[in-house]
Amino acid sequence: MNMSTHFQEAARDEDRLRLREQLVAEARHWKQRRASMEDIIVMLHDKGLSLAESVWVLQQVFGESLAKLKEVVTAHPVWAELVSCTEPLHDELENLERAIDGQGNGQVVDGGGARAAESG
Repeated sequence: MNMSTHFQEAARDEDRLRLREQLVAEARHWKQRRASMEDIIVMLHDKGLSLAESVWVLQQVFGESLAKLKEVVTAHPVWAELVSCTEPLHDELENLERAIDGQGNGQVVDGGGARAAESG
């Protein structure tokens, strides 16, 4: 990676951080005005935050667990398309985790079949 690319990525990261911080303040203001969490989820989505960033902002505002907020955000209709597209990957990762933890049968489901989990 050249120096210019490094600085561009750092600048983008700083911009995203500033955006998230601004949206934490805005979401807190919405909460004070009695907006629902669902309304805030839509606002964060419309402002361009990712699903993960939205969960993080909500955690800052509502103080709930990340796991609970992930469930709430992924269940919201504004994220339905992304969630449905990533569900097969999520399922495969969960299968892999079970296989690695020894809770599974050593098989990782891969769409139309299974393959033996790689041993380390």
